[in-house]
Amino acid sequence: MADIFTDFNKMFGTDLNKLFDGYKLADFEKILKTLDNFYLLTKSVKTDKGFDIQVEVPGFTADEIEVIPISGYLAVNAKHATEGNWVRKELSTKLPIYKDDDLENITSVLKNGVLTVSIPKKVAPEPKRIRVNIG
Repeated sequence: MADIFTDFNKMFGTDLNKLFDGYKLADFEKILKTLDNFYLLTKSVKTDKGFDIQVEVPGFTADEIEVIPISGYLAVNAKHATEGNWVRKELSTKLPIYKDDDLENITSVLKNGVLTVSIPKKVAPEPKRIRVNIG
């Protein structure tokens, strides 16, 4: 962690240090650990038929999660809201999809707080054999 500040000094000069006066390294580590909770952790696993993307969405039910293909991306949105005590959680991420992905057959499964989105590749059509007739 201490190397980050050295790198910043090299890039931005010593004026940047003034922003951090009075703070300890432990304060920044605590802030960074808190910020980690706001990002969706993802893991991509290549399979024989395409690939699976695992997204951690703890505390959400399947009804609170939507997976939508939008112009080159697969948007994963999770929203949870309760009116008593005003609990509200929202998480979202975009996953890249490619022209050889089969958008019609994407599936998703939620198990133990992990959403697995399976994106198969399009099956290449078999080459058409044209019969050669004798003239």
